[in-house]
Amino acid sequence: MAELRFDDFAFAEDSADHALLRVRFLDIFYFPLLKEDLAKIGDFSLDEQDAHKILFPYESQARAERKFKMLLPKGFVQLRSGLNQNPTLYVHSNSGIPLIGSLAFGIVDRGTNIVEVKPITGCNLNCTFCSVDEGSSTRKKTDIVVEKDYLIDELRKLLEYKGDVKIDVYINTHGEPTLYADLEGLIAGIRRLPQVAKIALITNGTMLNEPRINAFIAAGLTQLDLSINALSHEKAKELAGTNVYNIEHIKRIARYAASKLHLILAPVWLQGINDNEIEKIIAFAKEIGATVGIQNFLNYAPGRNPTKELPMEDFFKKLQELGKKYAVELVRRDHTVFSTREYPKPFKRGDCVSAIIVARGRIGQERLAVAEGRVIAVNGTNKDAGTVRVKIVRDKNNIFIGTAL
Repeated sequence: MAELRFDDFAFAEDSADHALLRVRFLDIFYFPLLKEDLAKIGDFSLDEQDAHKILFPYESQARAERKFKMLLPKGFVQLRSGLNQNPTLYVHSNSGIPLIGSLAFGIVDRGTNIVEVKPITGCNLNCTFCSVDEGSSTRKKTDIVVEKDYLIDELRKLLEYKGDVKIDVYINTHGEPTLYADLEGLIAGIRRLPQVAKIALITNGTMLNEPRINAFIAAGLTQLDLSINALSHEKAKELAGTNVYNIEHIKRIARYAASKLHLILAPVWLQGINDNEIEKIIAFAKEIGATVGIQNFLNYAPGRNPTKELPMEDFFKKLQELGKKYAVELVRRDHTVFSTREYPKPFKRGDCVSAIIVARGRIGQERLAVAEGRVIAVNGTNKDAGTVRVKIVRDKNNIFIGTAL
């Protein structure tokens, strides 16, 4: 008898099509498997006690495992997000997709001692001001999730390349990072890298609770950046873009987190929209012993822009005034950030390169292509495979955008 169990998969009958099994992957993603394909391995059944198991009573373990693995590529081609039903790209160590080159996923290194790690896209909120247009009303056409071990291994290579310096790692996604199934394991893997000094998580807090915060801290988390943009119930729901947003839950989580690790309350100040909430957030932060990191809303063409951005000079003037009023430092000059060794760029703006298309991109007709160990967001082609000539139009910080020739 073969008993196959997978931590990352859960199996269930497809309620809409009895010819299929619905396979849940990493909690929020799913793909279908044809029962007739499974029957080619042998008679099978699901374990009523454990959704992560599938049983082949008349097959050997080795044969069942080998044959089942052969079905997975067909399944992953049909992978979708349960949040928005978007087709989803799984980036893993054998995918042929590098983790350097994109702002949306993987690793972003801006040549300092701060490195961003992005394991997932997508969000459970629908914020009216989202700069990256995530959530239920997103115009993004593809979601992305990255294999944990691949992400940790590529981060290790980057930190080793940087040399004998301490690095602060920020888990900062296009969306909500706590949607990532094994976030605790990711934090633990990052903590094991000897170059890492601080691990910070930037989150909306909605999926946090006390046990999960404790688990993250035990794994190695040292800082929590909590996006909290209003304290009044109606305004908080309005900005979050959903009536299920519960500011009382967020406040409770903030109180608890502040007693356990470095907590930063990080509201976005939307001029003319949440002006009356900013002082409330400052007062709440002082009450619970949290730091305040107010961000100025900035207009981004791909994002949602419900108001105009305030000139930075005026923004900092307002922060100075509020800082004096509440006796807190709101304008910080972080002297702990310094330059470090950065991966060389294999091509620069204006270069024309040959790249291999590996997937559809997230926006419009964008495609993801690979060249010289970098991923490139390519516009201007309808090809879904093969080689494309690309003119590089952006190369800053090893983030590459190109136009097909």
